[in-house]
Amino acid sequence: MAHFSRIHILLDSVAPVTNRMGKNFFWQGWGDPATIRVHLEHAENELLTEPGYFLKQLNQKPKVPGLFLQTYTSSPVKVHIKEEKVKSDHVLIKGRFLSPFAELLPEVCRESSFDLLLPRRHGNLPIPVCFLLSGTGEESLVYRRRNIGVPLLEQGIGSLTLMNPFYGHRKPQKQSSSRLCYVTDLLSMGSAIISETYSLMKWMCTERGLGPFGIAGYSMGGLMACLAGCVANKPLALIPLLSPHSAAPIFTEGIFKTNVEWPVLKAGLDELKKEGLALPEEDEITFMRRLLATTDLRNFPKPVTPLAVAPQWGEYDQFIKGSAEILLSHWGPSIPILPPLKGGHVTSYVAQTYEKTFSKTICTAFGALLRAYPAWECSRDWGGFLPVVVENDKKETSPAPLLKSSKELEP
Repeated sequence: MAHFSRIHILLDSVAPVTNRMGKNFFWQGWGDPATIRVHLEHAENELLTEPGYFLKQLNQKPKVPGLFLQTYTSSPVKVHIKEEKVKSDHVLIKGRFLSPFAELLPEVCRESSFDLLLPRRHGNLPIPVCFLLSGTGEESLVYRRRNIGVPLLEQGIGSLTLMNPFYGHRKPQKQSSSRLCYVTDLLSMGSAIISETYSLMKWMCTERGLGPFGIAGYSMGGLMACLAGCVANKPLALIPLLSPHSAAPIFTEGIFKTNVEWPVLKAGLDELKKEGLALPEEDEITFMRRLLATTDLRNFPKPVTPLAVAPQWGEYDQFIKGSAEILLSHWGPSIPILPPLKGGHVTSYVAQTYEKTFSKTICTAFGALLRAYPAWECSRDWGGFLPVVVENDKKETSPAPLLKSSKELEP
């Protein structure tokens, strides 16, 4: 057993080295000073943890990529359907849309795309849908759709696989692989993903009658899933898969730290001061940690439906050491504790291709969500499916389930 644990640890340790064939992360520096100023202001705003704080700003339009929910729109995005294949047991929809965050992204990043895989509808029953967000370097929609979406399909759950800004066809020409050029690209990516996820929920609910929803992602995609879910402050299934509690320790403490272009960032601190940013005497690593506090889940509202949160970690994961303990401590004892996967960050990802671990975990979260709220209806005010509670003889009861039995959704 000790021999196998060393293999998992070794593969995690060498993965960042093999990724250094090209440029490091943030090889062009910090990025736009105005964006950095806004994130620093909100990183220290104690209102971040107030439920509904973000949603009060739905109609605000920031001049720079700042607070995640400031970018949300109050109406669904206009989706262009490129292709819709109808088979005997499923429907595959390929779509594109202009990001709600478009004005604050590089031009090539502005149009997003997705694959929506759905089971065939039977009668008027709603179809639950899980967003599958991309992890670091996960630029293809195909892997997530085939290896996670298809097993979900067999359990009656649809999936939407979204293309990240700065990835795939949304990647700037000067960017090397998935290594972002600027630190602000990371902040803009997170803001855009959360905005696009929220807007697509509205589109699926109002235009397609789909829902309820869940959000899942591997590694950094799991962090984005939790940010989107916690900020929405509504009942959702949340499935962070081998995910950190914040982007800060990934780039400043973990083994991924060696993939950051620290000399350029060190020199860039002087440039930020020349732009008028009042920076205390701190080195580039400390400043990065402070800036990325806007991605720390401890600074966000806790999940509304804790029993429908299914965090999954790897026993030998070297990328996100300590995140499981930090997040479970913050979210509290209501969060289910799943047995850790017998693998590291890399090997758990590879193994799930064959064992379908991630899709089973997602089914567990949806099963808990449907047991907690057996019936749902579309809320056009929020743009998503919300639980239904009816009054009968002055007692609150749930109507008969509209969805497939939650037990049938269990792995």
